Amino acid sequence: MEYEDKEKIEEAINNICIAPISDTHIEFSVKVAEKALGIKKIDLKKKFEPGKFSGGEYHPRFILDENKKTLKGKTVYIIMTPSPYKEPEALMYRAFMTARAAKENNADKTILISTEFPHARQDRGVAEDKKALGEPNTVKLHAELSKTAGIDEIITIHEHSPRISAYFAQAYGLIPENTPFDANNPEIQEAGR
Repeated sequence: MEYEDKEKIEEAINNICIAPISDTHIEFSVKVAEKALGIKKIDLKKKFEPGKFSGGEYHPRFILDENKKTLKGKTVYIIMTPSPYKEPEALMYRAFMTARAAKENNADKTILISTEFPHARQDRGVAEDKKALGEPNTVKLHAELSKTAGIDEIITIHEHSPRISAYFAQAYGLIPENTPFDANNPEIQEAGR
């Protein structure tokens, strides 16, 4: 490998920050980080160490070095894995808080890696499906909150339905001009994907 290539690889590695938001399955986050960064036996707490306030509230915190007191130039990967110890709602809110912390500290990009997408089955409101009477369209809410929190991209192993991508296309303003919103429209779904 040429010296210039090695420098580019090191620069890319230094511009990635892995932020696991669940205390369980930490070995999964470590393996993702090792593979992405090409480093063995990585300590994820060198760049991200969440804590809790005295009332038990989740407290995301990025560790910034003395020289570069910002995440500028970095892409933050938030790793969200389900567990029996945290409700999906709590994990989604942690993801939103962590993305906001990243953006407020000038991260260039924030990507959520979610092995499962919470509330994926709740992708219809009552206007679309009478069986949803009294229920929210939680997928649409997650899409809107993701945009507001500063999540630039979501990678999931299990989307559940292509309709989910349509709600992200709507929330992120990606629907082709003069196209009325329809969550079942493949063109809108592809825009959100």
